[in-house]
Amino acid sequence: MHSNFSWPWATLIAIALTACGGGSDVSDTTAPSPAPPPAPAPAPVPPGGLEVVLGNTALPQPYCQQPDIEGEGQRTQLAGTIDRMVFFDGQLLLLDNHYPQGMCPQPQQNSYIRRVRDGLPEALVRGGGYATAGQQYVIYGHAGGLYRDGSGQWHVLSHSDAMPMDNQWRMVDAQWPFGVGAAQHFRYHNGPGIVAYDPAQSFVGLQRVAGETPAPPLGRPAITPRLQDGQGHAAAFYAPHALAVRQDGLKFFIDAGRLRTVDAALNVQTLDHASLGIRGALLDLTADAQGRIHALAQEGQGAYAWHRLDDGRVQRFAISDGIDATHASISATGTALYVALRQQSANLRDPWRVDWSSIYRVTPDGVQVVVGGPDIPQQAAQYLAQPRQYRLPSVRHIALSPDAQHLYIALPKAVLRLKLDGAAAGQP
Repeated sequence: MHSNFSWPWATLIAIALTACGGGSDVSDTTAPSPAPPPAPAPAPVPPGGLEVVLGNTALPQPYCQQPDIEGEGQRTQLAGTIDRMVFFDGQLLLLDNHYPQGMCPQPQQNSYIRRVRDGLPEALVRGGGYATAGQQYVIYGHAGGLYRDGSGQWHVLSHSDAMPMDNQWRMVDAQWPFGVGAAQHFRYHNGPGIVAYDPAQSFVGLQRVAGETPAPPLGRPAITPRLQDGQGHAAAFYAPHALAVRQDGLKFFIDAGRLRTVDAALNVQTLDHASLGIRGALLDLTADAQGRIHALAQEGQGAYAWHRLDDGRVQRFAISDGIDATHASISATGTALYVALRQQSANLRDPWRVDWSSIYRVTPDGVQVVVGGPDIPQQAAQYLAQPRQYRLPSVRHIALSPDAQHLYIALPKAVLRLKLDGAAAGQP
């Protein structure tokens, strides 16, 4: 199991100098790193097809493809898989998390928050899960969500970079809600929590603001994940993820299958599912353009419930086209819920696996397939040109554009965009 360790201060200082452009006189005489090559011109998108925003669309998805970390590669190439997308002021950001231990022969141990710029995933801040020699500053492990506070600081929901095990010591997806007993089988020093940083100081350590403060590996005992409500460091977490922000600023997220909130004062509270009418397993959360919170729960095989948490309405629906989803992602308008479901292969360590996916649109009138038809593609050109006929590979997350005219689709190594036509394109 991966064990976190302290970075030497010299390393941290070097990172800070690199980020800030500082350095010794020697660096002034060194030839600058070559600029990254420009992104290729986008290919024409056929009617109803998928536009490639960035990345590699190959089949199978190249999970273990490693960036050139010696040059500009770490700043402009995906290091792991895109687990979530976030829009800040119309700018698309990506949560690029490194692979679980044991999945790739020589895994990249850094995670990144990136912005999409000129067709490249430009790195803004680096994570990776290592505790520093101090007690307050950490680098996040896996990012489960990203939000801004009133002062403009960015906050990252962070959880372990190790692959969690369930009660039978079987690996489970780190992006998937797992039961309370699951995390009792792994302990680590940089525990789950919320960390904050100034976006003007990218690639520099983050400050933990909620959750147990990590200790150096040879200090006190490692942190054991658990659920505990409280303010700031008094709160405890398992794997906080699926963040959604309400119009009044209250943040909702999923942790160990439970719905939790954190307010501006970093008070963490676990909500009662029964009082909210939630009777299934929570899969994902999203906020629409007006800041209304939507939740998706699975109540049985092929049976789902769309919860509108602002007014308590619930719409139950069924999807019976053969996908028994083990992962779901949602995005919503005031009148429609977009749902991406993906199957998952039994062997999570297989870097060549393809988890076939489909995306649906749910309205009061019923369920329609948006993309991800019945056929299995043999090459990327098929699902890109005819996404209503072919399944998509391993959809990680979906997000509507702020104007609800496009649906962004994250694969492990690529971001796609679908223009919504007719009734599908509406008011956010």
